[in-house]
Amino acid sequence: RSTPLHSTPLRLQSKSGAADIVTQTDKKTEETIISFIQSHYPEHMILGEEGGVITSSSGGAAAGDGSEFLWCIDPLDGTTNFAHSFPSFGVSVGLLHQGVPVAGSVVEFTGGPYCWNTRSFAAGLGLGATCNGERCSVSATDSVQNALLVTGFGYDHDAAWEQNMRFFQHFTHVSRGVRRLGAASVDLCQVALGLTESYHEFYLKPWDVCAGILVGFSLFFSFFHFPLLLLSRACPDFFRSDLFPYVSFVRSFVHFRSPSDGAGGWGSSHDVGRSRLQRL
Repeated sequence: RSTPLHSTPLRLQSKSGAADIVTQTDKKTEETIISFIQSHYPEHMILGEEGGVITSSSGGAAAGDGSEFLWCIDPLDGTTNFAHSFPSFGVSVGLLHQGVPVAGSVVEFTGGPYCWNTRSFAAGLGLGATCNGERCSVSATDSVQNALLVTGFGYDHDAAWEQNMRFFQHFTHVSRGVRRLGAASVDLCQVALGLTESYHEFYLKPWDVCAGILVGFSLFFSFFHFPLLLLSRACPDFFRSDLFPYVSFVRSFVHFRSPSDGAGGWGSSHDVGRSRLQRL
């Protein structure tokens, strides 16, 4: 018969605080992914949540000068959920070329004890996005009153945390509900799959969103424009705050253009996105 996720006790360590934990699974998974990437792309740079930046493993010029390619790895997004055998959590790997997301994959662990399963999301720039091999499609819901929203909260209870608490309270009143599931990459993919209508969060890291953002990019206008429009109509302060939440990170990768310019709603400039990543 099926068994729970953890057959042996977890070895937990705290990072920035009691709620910010890391397990041996985080570390071993990251080591395995890095080893695979280095064996196939020795000139590429790697950014892992646990290990930081790793330059070229080849010892060539790229080791000192850097590479045009950067892999962003979150070996276990949603570690706290994993530690409690609570879905949702996943593994996220994304690839940037000169700061632009070009390939990404998120494996989400679903179900729970005695019924674990996975959803595998994959996307490539200009190639679309899939879930378990089937093309993704966003929700057709067109009002916040009928929408299920998702957000996230960081470990620091700072001004951004307080601001998002106010957003949480507001959107709870005007929507079908707001969920906090605890894994940014999975949250993004669930919007792309049409399970939820929108997702926002403050101050995410590149490894949190690199792959999930590309899954959304592959759906273009329908993925980004509707959540922005939906949230701004329901709460004008969402865009007036000095503490601009996750959607500002979304919009920084590509610039918005009106349909009248013949561009189909999205521009192709990635300069802003590149500078944004460099600042993170």
